[in-house]
Amino acid sequence: MGADFKILLFTSPDSVKDEAALLNLYLENGLDYLHIRKPQWSKDRVGDLLSQIPACFHHKIKIHDHFSLTDRFDVGVCVNSRNPVAPDRISRVSTGFHSISETSNADKYDYATISPVADSISKTGYGAQSSLLDAPKLTGAGNLIALGGIKVSQLGEMCERGFAGAAILGDVWNNGNKAALLNVLRRRNMRLQFITNGETVEDTVSQSLAVLAGGCRWIQIRMKDAPVEAITEVISEVAPKCHQAGCNILVDDHVEIAAKGIVDGVHLGKKDMNPVEARKMLNSTSIIGFTANSTEDVRNTLALPVDYLGVGPLRQTTTKKNAASPLGIDTYRILTPGSDFNKPYVAIGGVTVGDIDSLMTAGAMGVAVSAAVIKASSPVEETQKFMKILNQYNNYLSWKIY
Repeated sequence: MGADFKILLFTSPDSVKDEAALLNLYLENGLDYLHIRKPQWSKDRVGDLLSQIPACFHHKIKIHDHFSLTDRFDVGVCVNSRNPVAPDRISRVSTGFHSISETSNADKYDYATISPVADSISKTGYGAQSSLLDAPKLTGAGNLIALGGIKVSQLGEMCERGFAGAAILGDVWNNGNKAALLNVLRRRNMRLQFITNGETVEDTVSQSLAVLAGGCRWIQIRMKDAPVEAITEVISEVAPKCHQAGCNILVDDHVEIAAKGIVDGVHLGKKDMNPVEARKMLNSTSIIGFTANSTEDVRNTLALPVDYLGVGPLRQTTTKKNAASPLGIDTYRILTPGSDFNKPYVAIGGVTVGDIDSLMTAGAMGVAVSAAVIKASSPVEETQKFMKILNQYNNYLSWKIY
């Protein structure tokens, strides 16, 4: 258990092909903070990049130069040696430290990076200060962000060391691990997956927006008996709101809808299209989920091109016809990170708030729910209850990410 760990991305100082589109993709998938650091770029050029990022994400952005751009864009700033003073009107301010002694001022900022904790990937000769790896324990500062030479695969270590988060730079822009970062963001969102169970377009939209307001960041549109036109109508209304909130949206079964690029992927049941065929229809960043009702099912998926499994049911469920036999908690304890199974999963089927600790301790990436939220007196508040507990777990950092 630990407090929710923040993930930051620093831009490359150089130009990157399709940079705005890639940054938007990360933000749409829940990136916590984006630092635009382009020391050689003109004010106009930085402004042009900001203009390509939707305004709904600007509160997550810190700029390192040209602070006067805050007159046009609702972004924060990162004060540094080039620009040591933040404009008076700006409340969202961060900074960077390079020694333990500097951290006595950490509480003045939203958060502060401390670097380099490892040998820099993007700066030649910028070597690690290994003592900084213990900075949170030595200083007690609860808002320190690890920076410098951190690989996506090392996020778990930074979390265990007590950092409030970690910033990625060279591993994405120099090592080419763009997909790995996207994978991690999506797996974090997976902590609570909501599966709709509405009979009408209006019901399904209402359910989706309620859990979104409650903090859920992974929604599966499941309308088994509805025509494609009705499903598409739901998605057209819900998907933009999901992406503005950094929430992934998937469609159940209908690969042809997912192939249009209007959702983030598809969840397939065992009687739906084979994942191998589905992958041929989808782009490389599309998510494919798959249902497994036993450990044998899980084994059978290991060679399939699926990103996660919905494993269940935990207990008897009332929202799915012809549901498989309940698995019980002991089955999930077998499916742990690093085991022979090694496929991230969410536990599904009759899951309640009271099951979260047992399932997450067993090793689940998260839980998938439907009735537990829909039937609550306040779906928004029930979603918040789920998220409050789930946000204490960082299981998504334990699973293999490549």
